[in-house]
Amino acid sequence: MPLAALLLVGPSSLYYWYLVTEGQIFILYIFTFFAMMALVMHQRRKGLVLDSNGLFLFLSFIITLLLIAAWVGWLWNDKILRKKYPGVIYIPEPWAFYTLHMNNLHQGAS
Repeated sequence: MPLAALLLVGPSSLYYWYLVTEGQIFILYIFTFFAMMALVMHQRRKGLVLDSNGLFLFLSFIITLLLIAAWVGWLWNDKILRKKYPGVIYIPEPWAFYTLHMNNLHQGAS
């Protein structure tokens, strides 16, 4: 994979992280990720490898999953966000975090 593509994997992953968390589409994302993982494993058994585009998308999805796990881990014990996002799948929206914890920092500066 070219160096320019490797440099863009980070911003791409961050964009997917934002889409998944803010859009609350984790179920769609995780099913897509597992389908992609199954396809990659199936192709590897046949001796096929991903081209640079497939590798870029695959790496972006892996890093996105790590970012989502870090986000959820960081906000796991937030009682207010826990109350706002009840249920088995707890993925708080970045905007909810901002309005709850960061907005007052910006209002105090004005």
